[in-house]
Amino acid sequence: MARMTEQTTMRRFFGLGVIALAILYWFFRCLRRSTTRQVRSSPEENVPTTTVTLKPGFCKIPVGYQLTVVTNDTIFEGDDLTAAAAAAAAASAERNSIALKGSSLAILLEMARTCDLYVITQVTSDEVENKVVDALEQAGVFDAGLSPHKVLFCETELGRAAMVRQIEPMLHVESSAVVLESLKPFIPNLVVVKTPYNVSSLSSAPAGRGGGGGGNVAIVDDLSQYFMQASSPT
Repeated sequence: MARMTEQTTMRRFFGLGVIALAILYWFFRCLRRSTTRQVRSSPEENVPTTTVTLKPGFCKIPVGYQLTVVTNDTIFEGDDLTAAAAAAAAASAERNSIALKGSSLAILLEMARTCDLYVITQVTSDEVENKVVDALEQAGVFDAGLSPHKVLFCETELGRAAMVRQIEPMLHVESSAVVLESLKPFIPNLVVVKTPYNVSSLSSAPAGRGGGGGGNVAIVDDLSQYFMQASSPT
């Protein structure tokens, strides 16, 4: 009789243990589902938290977001970078000058101050790389906020596109029609600057601050046309 009572007690303890394990399993499973739903339903995590605002006169710069800018024929102009932008076989030629384009410096400084900025330049030699870095430093772009580690170089248009795809910016500034086409499905906002090398390949839509080109692409004559507010008539 005592043996039967002992067996009954063991069965009861075993049954209670199974029930307790089932309750614990159910509890942790529900907790995991709740946490997953909370993470998926928190879009604010993808919104940068910043108190920085644009200075008067600037617009459409994605403050706080990642931004990539190809400098060839957008920020800089000159024999070195024009040859690279056109993918010409000019590596053996003697090229020795680059210069900032118009109001591009003010726009680049504001981008460096307000965005997570990456600067990409297609070059043909180490010498040209050094010229670009020197030009950025002398222009005060590093002091404005651009990290030297985010100044990137490549030798081909394919390299340009690969870098942008890897970074996945909110907005990309480009001067190559080939790169533009490859990035259209992947980058939310694209700005392409007209040059003698791409004008025949770009859409015939008129350029303008509204973004000629349609969809996620804006075709402009220069960066100020997109990133600076038009002056009010007096």
